[in-house]
Amino acid sequence: MSQTQHIIPTVRPCRLNSATAREPVDLVVVIDTSPSMKDEASDLSNAAAAAIATASSSCPCDLRVIWLGIEGIWKGTNFNRTVRDYLLTECQVSKGDLRARKRGQLPDAGAQEDAARTVEDISTHFDWRPGAARAIFYLGDEALEAGGDRTEDKDIIAVNKAIAKAQQAGVKVHSYLGTTKSKFKDTLEQEYARLAKQTGGQAFTEHDSIGGFTEVLQKVICNSRPVGMKLEIPQPLPCFELKSDRQPLAAQGSQTLALVASNCYSNVTFRNLTAIVSAVLKTDGTPIPNLDDGTPAVTIKPSPEIAFGDLLPIENNNSEFTGEILKEIVIQTNSSNSADYTLKIEYSYRAEFDFQGSDDFALGVKQK
Repeated sequence: MSQTQHIIPTVRPCRLNSATAREPVDLVVVIDTSPSMKDEASDLSNAAAAAIATASSSCPCDLRVIWLGIEGIWKGTNFNRTVRDYLLTECQVSKGDLRARKRGQLPDAGAQEDAARTVEDISTHFDWRPGAARAIFYLGDEALEAGGDRTEDKDIIAVNKAIAKAQQAGVKVHSYLGTTKSKFKDTLEQEYARLAKQTGGQAFTEHDSIGGFTEVLQKVICNSRPVGMKLEIPQPLPCFELKSDRQPLAAQGSQTLALVASNCYSNVTFRNLTAIVSAVLKTDGTPIPNLDDGTPAVTIKPSPEIAFGDLLPIENNNSEFTGEILKEIVIQTNSSNSADYTLKIEYSYRAEFDFQGSDDFALGVKQK
């Protein structure tokens, strides 16, 4: 082959001109409003104008930025409105639909650090512009489920739910772990990074902001832009069934149930299907409060998080494979008020399609 290469696209070219593209981008910058994050709030606000100006030339887009604090604000900064106020007022969300807890509902500054649930709420309820790329940039310095100096099982489960909601809504989540003196900093850093990676975002730490927040925010803006064309298709969904000898949560004690995931599609594979089962109140769908002595009213064993793995397409009637996977769970009910409870299942997966196609090259053939 000669040194000179001629690129001949098909009649349906796929190249985009990223230098002139002006795609709309909605970026929600959210910060933990516990006292330890005051410096980051000020520094990020001061860097905003320069970062946006730089990004407008290096990665142009139709950018909209909203700055929000979790259950609090930072005076003198861009974070002059709470997430709750924005969602209730601008997005007309019902109070009962918000997952994040109110200030005062949790010990210390827990509600101001309810990050994973806040990601769920923004992903699901924010007034995203039609056709805009969606992104959240979260800044905090403690664990993602109501704070804490280390990542625990409750944080991992909460982040799994946040990732599932963000993926479902097409939201990239960028994360920033601020300065912390925790001995378990590595567990925090890993979970912040996982939240970003699994939603297509970038993870940053205090080391990335040594020279200021301008470069960090610029990277967030540029990475939030869409890459390629977004394919709008109906979302394929797996099906779930509970199999039991009696109605779940019908009485106190332990009940063994079979949770069955099934695939009704012949050309779709559900990859890494993971479900989270929880018991919620029938009235408003909120988590069931613990009993007076602190005991959980309902416990899912061995874990509320259930990994099904890959759910393959259903095959023809002569095949032994039915497109189903069964997992057993045990529900321990410790309250006699079981009629007030219901089971909720949330799940995440990656859909893989089997398609065939053809195309043509527009060749210019020279006549002799």
